[in-house]
Amino acid sequence: MDEFDPANLTDDELIAAIISDSIGYASPRHAAFHVRDYRDGETGVHCERGHAIFDGDLLALMESAGRHWLGKSEQDKQRLLAKVQRWAELEDEDRMAGVTLSMMMPVGGL
Repeated sequence: MDEFDPANLTDDELIAAIISDSIGYASPRHAAFHVRDYRDGETGVHCERGHAIFDGDLLALMESAGRHWLGKSEQDKQRLLAKVQRWAELEDEDRMAGVTLSMMMPVGGL
């Protein structure tokens, strides 16, 4: 797994992986910004977690999330994708509800 390439995952998988790897710190919208930046060739992150844990290195954040994702069973991946989709829909309807859920995730579980 040393040569893992995040580009091999879909955007939805990367978003779910980032959320799960961050224990829910990243919301779907937050994670989507990282994925967009990664796909656009950006190298830096714009959040405190990314700076604190990955020294601002977007590729390191993506690789960590990808390795986390690959360690999950197919059943866990599908369950996580469904939860993230519901969370994204909630976040689209009510931005503050999405932020509140993000704050609750580290203690409430994902």
